[in-house]
Amino acid sequence: MSAAGTELMLSALRSAFRRAAGSFSSVRARPITGSHLFQIDGYKLLHMMVPSDGAVESDKFHVGGLDWHVSYYPKGLDKKSRFVSVGLRATGQDASGVVAAASQVSIVDRAGAPAFTRHIQPDDLGRRGLTTLGWSYSTHFSYTGDFVDKEELFKWVQHHMDDDSLHIRCDVVVLQTNTESRLGRYLKDFWRFPLT
Repeated sequence: MSAAGTELMLSALRSAFRRAAGSFSSVRARPITGSHLFQIDGYKLLHMMVPSDGAVESDKFHVGGLDWHVSYYPKGLDKKSRFVSVGLRATGQDASGVVAAASQVSIVDRAGAPAFTRHIQPDDLGRRGLTTLGWSYSTHFSYTGDFVDKEELFKWVQHHMDDDSLHIRCDVVVLQTNTESRLGRYLKDFWRFPLT
């Protein structure tokens, strides 16, 4: 780098430090999205073998600094339920800046088109622990107790899924915030412009 380039860089840094002398910070909110397809093969057998209020769970998938799992309750959450239920569980320690999360859970056909869909609103998850910035927790769980009528789903699977499988797609949006000091912001802006 030439002497003139070095002097220009030092001058810009001095200016950034002077502007940062007062207190200043900013917050940037950004949505982070992810999807997971949970395939259940042998749906009829599973429906017969899983006990009331029993569930099968997907492998974990990662969205917004959290590990997520989908739980499927083929007989619902209790013995009297006539609905299947779907749960969503978030676990993790790397969730700094998470403000809220929302999800949409769908049972989809072979082409991926949703047949039955439920939304879990941000407030539903927020009331259970996702509203604190910089938190550290182990588990958060939310579910849809009356996802779809068992008999209606059983008939739908017979007509639309010739291989006796069930596909559950979960779309998750996590709202994260990042804080930044004035100096950090100026330095980031400074390094965007190349020195020649």
